[in-house]
Amino acid sequence: MAKGYRKHRPAIELVFTWGMNLFESLYFKRVMSDINGHPVVFHRSFMELWKNPPTDFALDLYVYVIALQNGYHVMRYPVRQHPRTWGESSWNKGFSSRLRLSMNLIKSSIKVKKGIRSDYGK
Repeated sequence: MAKGYRKHRPAIELVFTWGMNLFESLYFKRVMSDINGHPVVFHRSFMELWKNPPTDFALDLYVYVIALQNGYHVMRYPVRQHPRTWGESSWNKGFSSRLRLSMNLIKSSIKVKKGIRSDYGK
């Protein structure tokens, strides 16, 4: 599986990403980094391992965890984050919105882990 890692990002984004990396690594007992880094590329057959994937933004985490649990090598490559050219973010309105997103990601992590345990018996 090939997965991007975001480069040249504002410091506040790096802090939140690092915090989520730490939380997810400890929670899933696997070293994880830049979970939402895009793009993600994998062979179509990998999707056969998916049992009950989430239908929201937790899909990135689910795919990452399933790959690691099944011994996939995750190749990382740099992806430069350019500033937004048009429009505004619908959710990123500052520190409080990032904190809310982080809390939602933690809640999603719990659901993903429970779903994987029930689907795979782990």
